[in-house]
Amino acid sequence: MRLRSPWLRGLALALGVHVLARGIGLALLALLATTADQDPLTRLSVWDGGWYVRITEDGYADRLDLAVENTGSLGFFPLYPLLMRSAVAVTGLDTAIVGILISEMAAAVAAVGLYVLAARLWSARVGVALVLLWSTQPLSIVLSMVYTEALFSALAIWALVLLHRRSWLGAGTLALLAGLSRSSGLGIGAAVAAYAVWLWWHGEQRDPRQIAGGLLALAGTPLWWLWVGNHVGRLDAWFYIQKNMWGSHWDWGHDVTELGLKLFTQEVRYGGDSGFVMTVTYILLVLAVLLLLEAAALRMWWPLLVYAAVLLALTIGAAGFVGAKPRFLIPIFPLLVPLAIALAGARRRVQVVVGAVLMAASAWFGAFVLVVWGYSF
Repeated sequence: MRLRSPWLRGLALALGVHVLARGIGLALLALLATTADQDPLTRLSVWDGGWYVRITEDGYADRLDLAVENTGSLGFFPLYPLLMRSAVAVTGLDTAIVGILISEMAAAVAAVGLYVLAARLWSARVGVALVLLWSTQPLSIVLSMVYTEALFSALAIWALVLLHRRSWLGAGTLALLAGLSRSSGLGIGAAVAAYAVWLWWHGEQRDPRQIAGGLLALAGTPLWWLWVGNHVGRLDAWFYIQKNMWGSHWDWGHDVTELGLKLFTQEVRYGGDSGFVMTVTYILLVLAVLLLLEAAALRMWWPLLVYAAVLLALTIGAAGFVGAKPRFLIPIFPLLVPLAIALAGARRRVQVVVGAVLMAASAWFGAFVLVVWGYSF
C-alpha cells in the first residue's frame, strides 16, 4: 500500500534510514568481532552494560562500602534495569539480549520522535535529515548496546514533543522517567520546567497542570539521589560513589581542557589507537560547542536550547573518563539541527552520498572502538 501523505512518507523514510544505519553498524561489528575471535553479543554488553546486567539479576548493593565492588551499582539509575528485569520475567530471554532489544526499540521510538518534532518545528525533510544525522553519530553503536542512551533519548525527545503540544502532565511524566534513567534528566527537567514557568509568568497560559508538569519533570534524578542516600544512610552517597569509584565529579571542564593540552602541545601523552580516539573526542566536543552557538543563532524553539545547553554543560564540565564523552553527546540532538537544515536543502544526490558516507564511517568507528580499541566508554 502506497503512503499518500507526504508526512507519512517522510516518517517511513526516516525510520528506514535509522534501521539501515543500525543494521550496517551491527553487521560491521559482527564481522570485525568474528574476525578478531570475539563474540559480538558480548561486545554489546560490556562495561556499563555488565553493570546493568548484574543489577537486573542481583539488585543493588545494600550498603556503602568502596571495598565491595557491587557498591558501584548504586551509581546507576533504576529505570533501565527495572525494564530489563520485567522483560526477562515475561520472555525468559537472556538478560543481556533483553537489554539490547530494549535499546534497539527505544532507539527506534526516539527516531520517530525526532522526525515528529522536527516536522512540527521545521519540515518533514529536516526531520528525515535529523534522524539520519542522529543515527550515524560516531558512537551511535551505543544505541544497540546495554546502555541507557537510547532509552533516555526516547523519553526526552517525546517529552519535548508533548511539551511543544503543551501536554504538561505527559511531558512532565516522561521527563521524570528520563531522570530515573540517567542524571542527564536534569536537562529535560530544566527545559520542561523553564517553559512552564515562562508561559505562566507571561500570562500566555496559566494552567495548574503546567506547574505540576514542571515539578514532575524536575523530580526524577533528585528522587534517585535521595533514595540512594536513604538506602545507605548517607545523603550524598550517589555523588560520593561517582567521585570515588568512577572519578566523576564537577570540575568546570578541567579534564576536557587538559585533554586539549595533551593533544595539541608537545606534552602529548596519548599514542596509537588511544591518540586517535581522544583526538576524535576532542574535535567532537569543540564542534558541539560551535553547533550550540549556531543553534542559538537560528533562534530555534528555546526549550531545545535549554535542554542542549544543560546536557552539554554536564558533558564538558564534569570530570571522568574523557573517552566516554562522545556517547554523552548522543542525546543532545538539537546540536544537529543546523546540519540537518543544511542537508535538507541539498540536492538528493548530495543527501544520498552524505548518508552513505556517514553510515559507513559511524559503523566503522563503533566497531573499531568496541573491538580494536577495547577500552570502556
